[in-house]
Amino acid sequence: MKLPTRIPIARIENSYTRNIGTFNNGEMFMGFVVADFDNHMSMPLPADWSPYKKWYSILHLFDSEGYHVETKHWFAGRTSDGEGKVIELAKDRLDTFISELSGVQFRDISVCLFKTTIDDCTFGLVANHNAGYVQLLPNDFIFSPPWNGEFDT
Repeated sequence: MKLPTRIPIARIENSYTRNIGTFNNGEMFMGFVVADFDNHMSMPLPADWSPYKKWYSILHLFDSEGYHVETKHWFAGRTSDGEGKVIELAKDRLDTFISELSGVQFRDISVCLFKTTIDDCTFGLVANHNAGYVQLLPNDFIFSPPWNGEFDT
């Protein structure tokens, strides 16, 4: 299945995609607080999994054509450090990242596929050509036809 060149992503208030939009002269951003497990983890997880779950503030930046330019990131801590506290720290840092952008408008965006690695974890918008969908990692959002910006989790 042929995938679109740019993947539309709908901004949904009070949802995972609340921190997406444009800034400056049409450049785009996607911000998330997200967790991933150390890459050496395999399923099923061990009983004491909390030291392996890492939380990040992530801000993906794109040019006005939707091409990935940079990913700002900040490691907030692990679930074993106190998940609620770590998530709040990550939210605060994400808010700071976004506040450093000029002319922010929260809105739907449309961006190209990309992939980057941070601390041995994959982040990005990655195609699964065989299944005909695109996945936002490590969030596990699935974008698929009719390519209207909506996603499954």
